[in-house]
Amino acid sequence: MAALSDRLALAYKSYNDEYAELCDTWRALDQKSQGCLQTAGVMIALLAAFSTKAVEPLPATNPIVKFAIGLSAISFMLLWVSALFSIFALYVQRVSHAPRGSGWEDIKVFTATPQLGEQIETDILSRQLTAWRQTNENVWEINESKAKHLSRSQFWLAGASTALTVAVVVFLTGLLWDKLL
Repeated sequence: MAALSDRLALAYKSYNDEYAELCDTWRALDQKSQGCLQTAGVMIALLAAFSTKAVEPLPATNPIVKFAIGLSAISFMLLWVSALFSIFALYVQRVSHAPRGSGWEDIKVFTATPQLGEQIETDILSRQLTAWRQTNENVWEINESKAKHLSRSQFWLAGASTALTVAVVVFLTGLLWDKLL
């Protein structure tokens, strides 16, 4: 009986530790998704301010300004795509809760009747381990989905940042070009 209790305690601790680590990963992914969403929101606000105030001094017929406006529009769309992927990553999915108990309660019932033997003890242990394994697999799959959405969000955010930077440089070049001519 002591060997079974030791095995069960070890398995329980192992799955419980894995579950805690998976929950920490979940939290970290959510924090990163929130950061991406906030960054995209700030950049959308900056882009809106840039588009309405900075472009006014130049005529819209200037080809450099048209190019900068086009890049700004592309950057705006990429920022929205990034924000949407961040929201998808933050979407709360149905997740299994950690199994309650550790199986010791079930084993105590059978200690009074040793003739039932090792098969029942093995079944109890097997049920507990299966429940923990399924729960951890469920949380791992959700974390994987969140990570994919976060990765996509970061990709589009990087693209939008690049497009916005190029748009500002092109715009400033056009502004200087107009001043020099």
